[in-house]
Amino acid sequence: KQNPYSSETDVLATISLSAPPAPSAIIGAWLRPVPWLEFGVSGRVMPINLVASGDVALSNTKGGSKFTPAQLAVEGSAARLTLVIPPTARAGVRYRGLEGDVERFDVELNVVYEAWSMLDRYKVELDGIIKLFAAHEAPDVIIDKRWQDTISVRLGGTYNLADAPLSLSAGAFYESAAVPTAYTHLDFPSFARLGLGAGVTGHTGPVDWTLAYAHVFQETRKVDE
Repeated sequence: KQNPYSSETDVLATISLSAPPAPSAIIGAWLRPVPWLEFGVSGRVMPINLVASGDVALSNTKGGSKFTPAQLAVEGSAARLTLVIPPTARAGVRYRGLEGDVERFDVELNVVYEAWSMLDRYKVELDGIIKLFAAHEAPDVIIDKRWQDTISVRLGGTYNLADAPLSLSAGAFYESAAVPTAYTHLDFPSFARLGLGAGVTGHTGPVDWTLAYAHVFQETRKVDE
């Protein structure tokens, strides 16, 4: 029976890649002009370029194709993929609620920018000869991503109890989507999201402990063909 999505001649291609460590650089600065106010900036000023290499292997699909091991073997198999982790920029301001020299509470606002538009597509370069029916060169695999730059806004604070060694914290963030709707994929579901969190920190002798919970609400997408 014919099917527009699968057939008895389908095979599973598995691409295995690894990349060596890549250099980057993060710099930042912090300033407290008055006791109750602080500013901070930081950023990844050098993108991380990952150059991965490996190979590709073919296998029969479960309950489907029935090619022999000789047909599935990829002669001269090799694969390469270059990915970039983009530059970022962060800026924040923190208000300190002081009682004398004691910080009773604080409120912090941060903004984060990430240049994800640098990720335009996946291009997996494949080498080797595929021999399922007749020998031919393995084709490159190109998947358009067309990611967008993102902005995240984060607001939170902590209140230090006066009559107990406890600190109560709460916060929230919003992050715009990196993935355009038309290019939605399951590999990295970076959609618009909202996060809420709360926690408590205690001090027991020389030990500090924290109990926290965070929940992220991410948009639901339905994309047709």
